[in-house]
Amino acid sequence: MTRKTLVIFAGGGTGGHVYPGIAVAKALISEFDASIRWIGTEDRMESRAVPKAGFEIDFLKVSFLKGRKGFALVKAFFLLPFAILRALQLLWKFRPRCVIGLGGFVSGPVCIAATLLRIPVFLMEQNARPGITNRLVSKVARHIFGSFEASKQYFPEKKLSILGNPVRDEILALRDKKSTLSSEKQERNILIFGGSQGASTLNNFSATLCSQILDHGIQISIKHGAGRGRAFEAKKTYEEKNLSAEVMDYIEDMAAAYQWADLIICRAGATTIAELTVVGLPAVYVPFPGASDDHQTVNAKALEEKNAGIFISDADFQADPNAFKKIVSILQSQSKLQKMAEASRAFGRPDATFSISKSIWDQTS
Repeated sequence: MTRKTLVIFAGGGTGGHVYPGIAVAKALISEFDASIRWIGTEDRMESRAVPKAGFEIDFLKVSFLKGRKGFALVKAFFLLPFAILRALQLLWKFRPRCVIGLGGFVSGPVCIAATLLRIPVFLMEQNARPGITNRLVSKVARHIFGSFEASKQYFPEKKLSILGNPVRDEILALRDKKSTLSSEKQERNILIFGGSQGASTLNNFSATLCSQILDHGIQISIKHGAGRGRAFEAKKTYEEKNLSAEVMDYIEDMAAAYQWADLIICRAGATTIAELTVVGLPAVYVPFPGASDDHQTVNAKALEEKNAGIFISDADFQADPNAFKKIVSILQSQSKLQKMAEASRAFGRPDATFSISKSIWDQTS
């Protein structure tokens, strides 16, 4: 690898940070013959996903600060200068063309080290409300690539481009394959998932929702991804309601599941939203209330404002009958479902991966 073509990605923790980075990394390779290296943490998702994607990865010992108290907070602060020093060593050794920060606490030390070495820093912000790392690093970043118009209030206007959130090739390919909902179709296919870890609210209360849908005379078929090791608990709730549902721990082929679905019920993570809007799927978004800075709620509200989805809070999904009425109303009307699908598709950014990679390359030429 040469100094001019090496690009280092920094960040991780969750799929929402890792997978958009992998998509851009692959575009940099295919379009510009770049070499890629990654810096992350050893105990989070990037340690598995990045090598699987074919990229070398180095690790920093670093911990998040937000929400820490007592000894845990002291330890996190103690690790920070050592993480910056290690990042300086790695960047000095590899001399990359630029560093792309993806968010997550590991991104901060690497971007600080890059700034000290005068290496251009770019940021990718997947959410409508950015995390603390990206808000701080934005002050030294050359440019920031956002996914939501709502993030404009957090970043300098001159540095920000709203280009969307990159998605995997197999999902992008569905944009031209996903057919519109047939007016003759009587049964609605409902896909429910809460990510690889699952979502307790969706696992525990989706059966109640589905039972009410059936009570309104709507025929449905149900697929439910409960999270690894959690299919049993979700399956039990459907059995208690005498409902037939295909429940699994994890949905391996999301492209096939999206192709099958007429309506999605899910959390409101940025990557999920990017995929559903690129495909053009109507969705009920139930944000995870424990997400950092409650960014999932901001994400979901941004879609509801564009009529591209329905926002229902975690608490309302558990206890508010009116929340279920909103979903039943959509399913009862083929035209409403189709209009939401069209608005979702209009929200999507299918060219995000190429646009971001080209902008980075052009700005470092």
